[in-house]
Amino acid sequence: MIMTKEEAKLKLREAQDNLRQAEVILEMHENGMREIKEDIRELKAIINKKDDWKSVEVPDEWHQLYLEKITLMADMMRFAYIKNEGWVPDWEDSYNKKWGLSINNIEGVNLDSYFNYNHFIFGIVVKSQEIAQEML
Repeated sequence: MIMTKEEAKLKLREAQDNLRQAEVILEMHENGMREIKEDIRELKAIINKKDDWKSVEVPDEWHQLYLEKITLMADMMRFAYIKNEGWVPDWEDSYNKKWGLSINNIEGVNLDSYFNYNHFIFGIVVKSQEIAQEML
């Protein structure tokens, strides 16, 4: 049987409608697949997250920075120990200044003194402004 133009047009519209419906269903399926894959990635990230922050790997360049900071802190502690000659700060004594180095946005690293609080770099305190200047 031979199809007329009108029958062919009707069949074409039906096929195009079916194709659009299939494309919508396929898009919904692909979106659902994407969401499921994202859920799986998030769940794996939670499962694989290191619970102990100390066991997290850091970049190699950080190791050099650690070494530099540890060395600086050790040098400053030794310097303060030797120069303080047994002096230990009494933070309850609000009449005697305690000296050290601090950092701020304007001056960078500078000499500073406090009476009651230790805000110094690495918490290192010396007994005089002269010693703090030498440490700088």
